[in-house]
Amino acid sequence: MNFKARDHNISFIAHYTAQAWVREQLPWAFRFDTLRGRLFYDLVDPLFSVAARAGFTTPPDFLVQRHRIIDALVTEARPRQVVELAGGFCPRCLALSDKLGVRTVDVDLPEVVALKASRIGDDAPAEYRQTSLDLVGSRDYVHDLGAALSNVAPTVVITEGILPYFSRAISQHVFDEVVRLLRQCGGGTYLTDIHHQERIDTMALGRLFRSALHLVARSPKYPMIRNFDEAEAMLRRAGFDRVTAHHPRDFNHLGLTVRRRGSGLRIYEAVVEGQAPCGGVTT
Repeated sequence: MNFKARDHNISFIAHYTAQAWVREQLPWAFRFDTLRGRLFYDLVDPLFSVAARAGFTTPPDFLVQRHRIIDALVTEARPRQVVELAGGFCPRCLALSDKLGVRTVDVDLPEVVALKASRIGDDAPAEYRQTSLDLVGSRDYVHDLGAALSNVAPTVVITEGILPYFSRAISQHVFDEVVRLLRQCGGGTYLTDIHHQERIDTMALGRLFRSALHLVARSPKYPMIRNFDEAEAMLRRAGFDRVTAHHPRDFNHLGLTVRRRGSGLRIYEAVVEGQAPCGGVTT
């Protein structure tokens, strides 16, 4: 395969996460099986194995938890369109286009979009789209996503694994813009993962891992959303009509590994009630 962009344009964390999807044998994940991902995964796996034996939830655990739960909630929502923001090397949109036959829009920074496209080649499902967007810099997601979007409801918007790198102000900006996007499309659901800070504060291993994560990612270490009350307040402030937080143990039917020392992970399902879309692109 002729890659037009280089793998170093994507972070080590993204390579590691992509390798977790490869090990989980998710559909399309093999396209994002990188040498960096394999090396990084194998390097830290002995440490995480020790932590797992001590009953701690490890990154491979919660990466699988959040991905499987989000996939289940997407299927339950029966969307006509799925938009994943900051998708990185996640294979979800490709898999959902195959499975559900709906339009999916894979969104990230231009260099990541180019790299992902080079790995997919000409084999993408007919309803799969890619487009670029800077979640932090953009002041108007609807405008900047342009013709990649359809005004169809219900639409599902997803962010996975990005909020820990954002300040509360940036997270609020994302929530605000997602509400505008869902209203433009006529209503739908936003799915995202949040690790509650108050839970992480009780675990020395959690604090250590989070510090290491930001060191590897070379990103600022912002305080995370503290608990459900704060998360709900932020999502309600953005304009969501309903907010539900799901615990991994509520999805035992998915065969997830849920250890006694959890990571504070919750999958949030925030809903904008259906309404007639106004203007924009309709297909």
